[in-house]
Amino acid sequence: MLFAISGSQGSGKSTVIQTLKQKGFPIVKRKTSRSILDEWGVTLSQVNNDREITVKFQDEILDRKIADDRAASEDISRIYFTERTLADFFTYALIAIGKDNEYSDWVNDYFKRCCDAQLMYSHNFYLNVLPLNVRTLFKTFRLLITFLNFDISYHCSHVALLKISSSSQPILCIIIK
Repeated sequence: MLFAISGSQGSGKSTVIQTLKQKGFPIVKRKTSRSILDEWGVTLSQVNNDREITVKFQDEILDRKIADDRAASEDISRIYFTERTLADFFTYALIAIGKDNEYSDWVNDYFKRCCDAQLMYSHNFYLNVLPLNVRTLFKTFRLLITFLNFDISYHCSHVALLKISSSSQPILCIIIK
């Protein structure tokens, strides 16, 4: 069984995941975009400024995330937790390349792949935005990500989203009890 903790940057996902790990819950260890950047020998700026690399990068992130999460989702003897869902990944891909009409077929296919694989999550705990003074300087971009991410999560999920507001503490109380 696989429970996802999702939300925009700075919403408390990593804090919740670390607390759950400290409480003894199994956490899906995933390969981050940083590991791909290191393996490929490129910077995030290089990826974002070259559409062909952006597409390959997003495909690689998605493939790794699906592989990592699927193994946990198939183990029905335990409850695993993972940070971010595939709807989160689509949100960032859409922001990165969605405006380029020549990639509309790729964007539509990526959306379908994300939504199809999103079915592996038993539950999706969506952490609502915390005050805008957390982590990102570009606050309007964070708001855009937050609105898109929640909407895409809603449309891609087969389970009801549990939206947690203002603090990540309530989710811990719900899960640990």
